[in-house]
Amino acid sequence: KWFTNQKVLRGGSFGTPKMSIRGSYRNFFRLDERWLFSGFRCAENT
Repeated sequence: KWFTNQKVLRGGSFGTPKMSIRGSYRNFFRLDERWLFSGFRCAENT
């Protein structure tokens, strides 16, 4: 099956090309791979 071992990574970082920086950008990565510029952001209302 297509995408059975992949997840969507959304948005970009300072380490990605300009076209990838926008929040609507999507890419797919395998679950067993690690990427230097991937992660998550936590935020809280103050």
